Amino acid sequence: MDPKEFQKAYGKLVAKAWSDAEFKAKLLADPMKVFKENSMKVPAGIEVRIVENTAGVMHFILPPEPSDELTDEELGGVAGAEVLCLSGCSGLCCSGQ
Repeated sequence: MDPKEFQKAYGKLVAKAWSDAEFKAKLLADPMKVFKENSMKVPAGIEVRIVENTAGVMHFILPPEPSDELTDEELGGVAGAEVLCLSGCSGLCCSGQ
């Protein structure tokens, strides 16, 4: 699945989870099943875990360490990587800092 298509589908799942408590419970309990039901392909061997930010808890995702040494230019790209922040975020991802 194209990354842009995946992000679009992901946004729809988030919106539905915000408005449908039963769907949200299903998503939290079995994300792979919900992804499959919504035509969101996850590569073989990948496990999906859903965590929920709250007013008092924000999860920080630490990406895997690169397998090869990065150039300064590549490091700059990683440091400026896009962060998916949909709504209700008071952290750096929404402040543009």
